[in-house]
Amino acid sequence: MRIALVVFIIGIIAVPALADSEPIHIGGWGTLTGGVRFVDASGLNDYFGENDFDEISSWWPAYGISGYGIFAGRIVLGASAGFSRLDSSGSDADLRVIGFNGQIEAGYAVLNGPFGLLIPYGGFGGYEQSLNFDGDLRFIEIQGDDQPGDDDDLSLSRSGMHAVAGVAYYFPVKFAEGASGRYAMFMPGVRIGGTVELFGDEFQDKGGNELLDATELHYHTFFIRLEIGFGGGKGKPVQ
Repeated sequence: MRIALVVFIIGIIAVPALADSEPIHIGGWGTLTGGVRFVDASGLNDYFGENDFDEISSWWPAYGISGYGIFAGRIVLGASAGFSRLDSSGSDADLRVIGFNGQIEAGYAVLNGPFGLLIPYGGFGGYEQSLNFDGDLRFIEIQGDDQPGDDDDLSLSRSGMHAVAGVAYYFPVKFAEGASGRYAMFMPGVRIGGTVELFGDEFQDKGGNELLDATELHYHTFFIRLEIGFGGGKGKPVQ
């Protein structure tokens, strides 16, 4: 009931702005992002489950930042960066899984007007995933003669390139409009998409020694994230 009341109040507030809204001819905005990313962790669980580690979820919390610009009312260019972290404990060791990603994107605003911005987009970027261990690591085998010990710490990482595609929706709330037609914007939105790994290396330590019997953790993902930010723009008719 309370949620419905909040939505109703926001709707009443938004109607006047929606009625007066015009397309954004040129502008830009930056956002903070939060959501979830699906990464198939079954390979990790197969590898570490034999050593009594807690199951690692395939739904990774994802946080980040992004920035975009719109030109001629249609062309949208920008970039985003994200971070994820999960923890797992075993009988004799602890594991922290960390992921970073960054990408550049280009899109086309198929909707730009009183009902918001709808932007299909695509792009490419890079990622890094790391496995950070602490404890009895004698179950891990890496290349070379220097093997992990019974009271040790170890960081293994892999990186690569990925392609991304998806769709974004924003509902600009414009305020502080000046005489020149420029205005500030509050930019809530949602972004849905997926990534496909183009290439990537195997998990290895800082010396380049690869993890033997390497587990698979490909960067084929699906994500959904909410975005909240601010920006500015200038309105002109978009045909």
